[in-house]
Amino acid sequence: MTHAELVERGHRQCKTHFSVVKLRFLIFLRYSYTWYYAMQHMADVESAGSSKQFQAKMQSRNDAAIYLGYLLPNIQTQLVQSQIAKTGMENQLNYAQGLKNFHEKQRLYFYPYIFENANANIVDWAKQTVKIYNDLQKINLFIVFFPYLILISLLLILSQIKFRKLC
Repeated sequence: MTHAELVERGHRQCKTHFSVVKLRFLIFLRYSYTWYYAMQHMADVESAGSSKQFQAKMQSRNDAAIYLGYLLPNIQTQLVQSQIAKTGMENQLNYAQGLKNFHEKQRLYFYPYIFENANANIVDWAKQTVKIYNDLQKINLFIVFFPYLILISLLLILSQIKFRKLC
């Protein structure tokens, strides 16, 4: 099964199960943990559009800061230091995407067990290990130093023009 098919199957199961759980809750007034997961998933689905808009806005802000860094060396220095320390906006966006992918994978693994009221002994708990996010983004030295080279070249050209006028 492809990822899209698994996601669609999960959406159908959640919608169906959400209706059933809501009906059970209203009729029997019985508490079930599955309603929490169904409502959480439906909220995630509903907010996906605004989440994408937010990520696009943050990416455009980051792009604007990069372009501004070509003109202002102090901004470029801050961007370079953030990139080296892996604390910049690009790193934050990559981390958020990695976290989203991790939660999607976990959801697709656990939700069928949760919504089928399967026994927890069925789950292979040895596969559930601690995951650590590693940002493997490489630092391109040309991109780091290019704005400085532009500024130095511009200042050298201007100083040569000024020097020729004085002599």
